[in-house]
Amino acid sequence: MYRANILGSFLLSCLALLTLGTSAEASKYKKKDGTWVDPIKTFVPLDEGDEDPHSYSGPNLEPSANLMEAELNGADLHQADLHTANLTGAYLNRANLTEANLNGARLLGVSLESAYLNHANLSHANLADANLHSVYLRWANLTSAKLTDANLSHARLNSASMSNANLNDANLTEAKLTGATLNNAHLWGANLTGADLALTNIIDAYLFGANLTHVDLSDGSLSNSNLTDANLNSANLTGANLTGATLDNVSSGGITGTPFHLPTDWQLTGGYLIGAKANLYQAELRGANLTGVNLTFADLTFADLTFAILTGANLTGANLTNATADVANMHGANMHGTILKFAQLANADLSAATLNHADLTLTNFMHANLDGANLTSVNMLGTILTGATLTGSTLTGANLRYAKLHGALGLPGGSSSQLTLTDTEEMILGADITGADFSGADLTGADFNHENDLLDVIGWASATWTGAWFHYQGEPDWPTGMIHTDHGITVHTPEPATILLALLGLALLPRRRRR
Repeated sequence: MYRANILGSFLLSCLALLTLGTSAEASKYKKKDGTWVDPIKTFVPLDEGDEDPHSYSGPNLEPSANLMEAELNGADLHQADLHTANLTGAYLNRANLTEANLNGARLLGVSLESAYLNHANLSHANLADANLHSVYLRWANLTSAKLTDANLSHARLNSASMSNANLNDANLTEAKLTGATLNNAHLWGANLTGADLALTNIIDAYLFGANLTHVDLSDGSLSNSNLTDANLNSANLTGANLTGATLDNVSSGGITGTPFHLPTDWQLTGGYLIGAKANLYQAELRGANLTGVNLTFADLTFADLTFAILTGANLTGANLTNATADVANMHGANMHGTILKFAQLANADLSAATLNHADLTLTNFMHANLDGANLTSVNMLGTILTGATLTGSTLTGANLRYAKLHGALGLPGGSSSQLTLTDTEEMILGADITGADFSGADLTGADFNHENDLLDVIGWASATWTGAWFHYQGEPDWPTGMIHTDHGITVHTPEPATILLALLGLALLPRRRRR
């Protein structure tokens, strides 16, 4: 019995020592007012019960402490002072850091999923690659913080201060940023799909290539921000201020609401942002009123402009490859250097349009109105002009090789303004000019070959043919009543003697080699 009592006392003493040892190893944290919380407790949201001591037993939490990879999930660190602390790779999921001071802290790769950091100070903190999914950062200070590649999806950042923050390539999908401030912030390549940016100030910010699809920017400001290559599809721009914003190559479509202000020469039409260098690839602008719009160097490839009104529009350098603009009204439009390869403009009105140096390769102008158009130095390789009217147009230096001018009318017609094909050299070889009207046309120095069928050409008598060359194997079929020599036309046909001598030389060549 005595031995049993001694053994029992010994075990109780050991247990007491173990308990004292555990208490001694429990960690504490320092608050912003200088007081210590000992021990660290487990956070219980909404006062759902008493807080138990946290299992963390590493270094104490205080300014400049080395807390790399610390296991602090669910810890209650309310008002903790951890400025300049190193929390790289630490685990703070569901932790309570409300009103904490993390100014200048290193939080690279930290996991703060669903953590509470409302009113926390994270200015100048490094949160690169951090997991901040569903984090609470309402009214938090993230001024000049580094959040590159951070995951802020579904984060609550309402009224947060994020001026000068670096959010390049950050994931802000479905994040709540209502009333936040991101002036001069960097958001290159950031994903803000579905984010709530209502009443948010993003002034002088950099959003190159940012994804802003389905964002709510109502009553927000993007003034003087650079949105080059950004995607604004299906965004809500009700009351948004984009004064002075750069929208080069911006994608849009399905935009809702009326902006408070857009950059100079920009407009919102049919849910698309319309302006110079706009990205309107595959845009659905059928019947849109784009009178006088500035679309210089815009991308309109595969766009649908059927029945659209583009009178007086500036399309200098724009790319309309494979675009459809049948029956469009482009009267007086400036299309200098415009690319219209494979485009469809059947029955379109391009009267008085400027198309000099444009690329019209295989463009379909069937029955189009090109009266008075400037087509100087255009590339019309294989262009379809069947039934088109070109009265008073100018094609000086144009490339019409293999163009289809079957039944084209008014080439050019009129006494004061005439179609000019002066010195086209080989630029109309192979063109189909069957039934074309050359009334009053200047064809001085033009080159034709056997693929240019003149038999059904009309209006030839009033055309100027001086110095025109016809390269044929035999005598061409001239229009009825036409004596080509009376018009200064030269026919170049290889002489039989020349052909015979050439053949004889070829026949003798092997014999000379055998000598």
